[in-house]
Amino acid sequence: MAIRNLNLMNSKFFNSLFKKETKKTNLHPHNSILVNKLKLLCKQNNYLIYENITLYHRDDHIFISFMILDPFRGIYLLEDKSWDYNELNSHKIEKRPNAQKSKDSLSYENTSNFIQKKIDEVIHNYSINIFNFLLTQNLSLANYEHLEDEKKTLLPSEKIIFNNTNDDEILSKLKSVKNESFHMPDTEILMASLLTQFLILDLDGSVKLASDEQQKFILNRDYDVESLDGLSLSGKTSALMLKSILLKLEDRNTSVTIIEPTTLSCDLVKASLMNLVEYSIVSVDITSVSVITPQKFKESQVISDYILCDDSNLLEEEFLDYLLSIKNRSKISLINSKHEVDINFKLTNKFQKHDLKIEFIKSNPLAKLVKLLLEYTKLEKSKKILIICNNTTKPSILKCLNVSLKEKMVVLDSSKKIIDQDSSSIFLSDINSINAQRADIIIILDIYELSQDELGYAINLANEKVYLIYELECDNINTLKTIFKQ
Repeated sequence: MAIRNLNLMNSKFFNSLFKKETKKTNLHPHNSILVNKLKLLCKQNNYLIYENITLYHRDDHIFISFMILDPFRGIYLLEDKSWDYNELNSHKIEKRPNAQKSKDSLSYENTSNFIQKKIDEVIHNYSINIFNFLLTQNLSLANYEHLEDEKKTLLPSEKIIFNNTNDDEILSKLKSVKNESFHMPDTEILMASLLTQFLILDLDGSVKLASDEQQKFILNRDYDVESLDGLSLSGKTSALMLKSILLKLEDRNTSVTIIEPTTLSCDLVKASLMNLVEYSIVSVDITSVSVITPQKFKESQVISDYILCDDSNLLEEEFLDYLLSIKNRSKISLINSKHEVDINFKLTNKFQKHDLKIEFIKSNPLAKLVKLLLEYTKLEKSKKILIICNNTTKPSILKCLNVSLKEKMVVLDSSKKIIDQDSSSIFLSDINSINAQRADIIIILDIYELSQDELGYAINLANEKVYLIYELECDNINTLKTIFKQ
């Protein structure tokens, strides 16, 4: 039997129920021995546990104290109650179809319905098993046995984790709800789809769950100035966007500004924000999140509650000084900060594609580039190609390729909006203008001039393959060959 919506009430003193403090050990749920035991068991058995998390769907939300995901069974919802034997024994327990969650009630059914609706609409028609359990940090099994049979029917012991339930018994109760199934959806996709605030949606449509490091940054509110540092493609901009969305979900009246280095990167971030909101089906007015360049920000003279500055290491020192001067009026987040700040978060993982192909080509760069492009333009299905070189090489490439290729090659201009860029499948850019650009094929020239971080960033922009073309061996080439074991 599952525990559904129940209310604990005193038939004579309903209006004054629990207004007075009862004499009991008042442990904070997250520090109780029972909860800490449960956390350790989850870690040992590869279960994911989420505490004090809010789920958002459309214009609604629901708070969940404890949620556990068993990758082979489903979701466990656990309500932690401080009820002791005397309270349960002296109060009436009854079912209420629409009971709202409070300290005096259980409302699993509402929560289960919310989760199932979210999964149905985001993942599309996938029914997941949701199991309900009660944590009673002030009730033992021995005391429970003395309750009336009617109360024990409404609160079955197999759905209760008592304060003296041992590890083996806890696991047995969790696992007894259902046999293991190998037809569960991917754990990462499932949890990311449920937790909008941790949903990373890649440009190729793949879904990822924000890492623990990213989640800490997204949830942090206790700061004047914070920074988020990490290697290229470690998910810094994704974390920044998710933080801005969560701020608006928490309070739609909160003002949020994102600062991007170029007009083009502003447009790309706006598009990504819109895609995130549409995929996760939440009511956020993305137009209320201002995404602007440093110049536009200074011109506007508008101070937001939260300012999130992407790629701050690429911005002028004068602008950063101005930004830090308003920290008493705004909470400021700096991505890759050059300054010492109150709180610093670091991302240590990279979202490197395991199937990305890397080819090193020692040849005349211009001649090889022409040959490669001619081969790709003959394909029935066109590929988006991004060529990266220095500004000295650009004119030679344009002159040669505009004669050799039928399709026009477009030089990326980061000062223009996406809509103002010419249409093509072949783009030419220097390293400073590729912010957040993605392409099927990346071709990199002038490799000796780039830093390892710049090369790493450029390589990770490719969806399928990267060509590194060079005439002479150099330290960068040797390092990359070592990294990619070639």
